[in-house]
Amino acid sequence: MIIVYISIAVVVLAIIYLGIVAVKSLKELKPTLNHLNETSARMQAKVDAIKNETNQLSVTTSKIQQDVAYKKETFQGIITSSKETPKLMKKIWTNGKPAPQGEPFYHQIDRVVDKVLQIGKRRKAKMR
Repeated sequence: MIIVYISIAVVVLAIIYLGIVAVKSLKELKPTLNHLNETSARMQAKVDAIKNETNQLSVTTSKIQQDVAYKKETFQGIITSSKETPKLMKKIWTNGKPAPQGEPFYHQIDRVVDKVLQIGKRRKAKMR
């Protein structure tokens, strides 16, 4: 019967030792868990900051793309208008008359500009 009591005492002592070791391990583990939680919180904050920066970058990229498209469209309109300018100047110059042959185009433009300036001077003179 003594063996039974000794066995029960050994089991009880083992359970008490297990409890002491478990409590000691938990106390040692608690600072490590706190450190891991703090590190996890810092990492999550950095991830959130990166997500915000990514969103801002996407918005900025979108605005830049819209601006480039607008400027491209405007520039193409200017190019189209400038391509039509010589035809219009020629039409104004000839005013239904055939253009003189053998004369460089820039001379024709000079004459058109001079005519436009003369018309402007006449209108100013009439308004006075």
